[in-house]
Amino acid sequence: MWGGILGIGFAGLVLWVFVQWRLRARFMRLVGDHACALCHNRFDDAIADYLGRVGLAERRRLDRFQRRFAAYRIRCGDCHAINVCTRDGQPFKAYVADD
Repeated sequence: MWGGILGIGFAGLVLWVFVQWRLRARFMRLVGDHACALCHNRFDDAIADYLGRVGLAERRRLDRFQRRFAAYRIRCGDCHAINVCTRDGQPFKAYVADD
């Protein structure tokens, strides 16, 4: 129903899902070359969970310079810290979630 209303149709929806899947796979490949900013374990050794893009509330916690480069979030499998990463997969800030 919504695909017909928006004009993208089923093929457009499948294409969007495929593109998102490829972007996530590319980013996870890039992240494997780097280490956690908190415990310094490499992400190819630790199981890293992809948490998606950095939200507005998280961007407000960062300073102005860091806001420019914050793109994605990764959870370290060893210390469970959430790493804020650039588009290239380089983590530059880590914090432990409250939940």
